[in-house]
Amino acid sequence: MPDRLPGVLLVIPNLQVGGFEHQMRVLAEGLKLGGRYSPVVCSLDGDGPMGDILRSVGIELEILHKRGKVDPILIPEIVAIIRAHGIQVVQGFMFAGNCWGRVAAKVASVPMAFGTEGSLPTWKSVVHRAIDHRLGGDGVICNAEAVRQLIIRQGALKPSTVHVVPNGVDVEKFRPVDSKIELRERFGLPRDAVIAGTVCRLDPNKDILALVDAFHTAYQHFHDLHLVIVGGAKDDKERLYAGAVEEAVKSRKMDDKIHLVGEQSDVAGYLCAMDFYVQSSI
Repeated sequence: MPDRLPGVLLVIPNLQVGGFEHQMRVLAEGLKLGGRYSPVVCSLDGDGPMGDILRSVGIELEILHKRGKVDPILIPEIVAIIRAHGIQVVQGFMFAGNCWGRVAAKVASVPMAFGTEGSLPTWKSVVHRAIDHRLGGDGVICNAEAVRQLIIRQGALKPSTVHVVPNGVDVEKFRPVDSKIELRERFGLPRDAVIAGTVCRLDPNKDILALVDAFHTAYQHFHDLHLVIVGGAKDDKERLYAGAVEEAVKSRKMDDKIHLVGEQSDVAGYLCAMDFYVQSSI
């Protein structure tokens, strides 16, 4: 019987749809396809749409159910997962995944443990940075040099432990199969309009309200302009913000110009249907 492949545990807060979740999925699929490691994904707070995608490609999942914001019971639960799967590397995603994953890795004496930063962590307080410094692990993987430089300036980690690995993008998935007009007809968008768009969770940090304001101003000068917002809300905070976005669209009488299409599986199709992309994140 062949030896078991070294296990890599990817710890993430949940399995909803978002940028971090997507990058985690790309990494898990790449590890499995490479044939040198056995990836296992651990969700700290329930299942979700990303779980179905991971199962469809044969990725092993461990679903936990976090009890409250701070749940120390997660530590023995993750340690048990580490030991059951022969985990040799732990990589956390987002602050919760970074924290609980690295703590459990220390307890279980895992040879290597990393955190991940995928955006500028300007929101982190002194307490958050102290936790990062204390846990440390074998380092933090950033997706951009700007993120690395900010982490170093914040003083939470030694520069030698902060590394950059850019997000991988399979550009072939974004080559249009259908024409732009065919895509617009399929999605119920106007054929001849100038279409701007964005793809994101409806989170306050994405600042979609500012985008709605900017579009309303631009529309006064360009009446052929339409805006498509692809993305949904995955928790109470985001659902509240999504409601504010919907109200902002209605109050400006832009319902027929701003298209809130929610979560979509064919993100590449929507991108190909746009004339230009707008990024409004704070």
